[in-house]
Amino acid sequence: MSDTLKYLENQGLILKKVIEDDSKRNTEYYLSEKGKKMNKVLYEMVIFGLYELEGDLRDDEFKEEIRKGYEEILL
Repeated sequence: MSDTLKYLENQGLILKKVIEDDSKRNTEYYLSEKGKKMNKVLYEMVIFGLYELEGDLRDDEFKEEIRKGYEEILL
């Protein structure tokens, strides 16, 4: 997992933020501007998969929930 995060950070897709307080150290990751551009590509792939490929996702309400949830991420 850490190798993947390092790779994504080195590629400029995510940003790392270390938060330290008295009791613990947390690391948070955020999409960079470049990563947000990639997210749009992934969104289109998700929508294509939901509506064009055969599979277990036959429930239209579930598909719509996924689409709306993903669109919220993009905003």
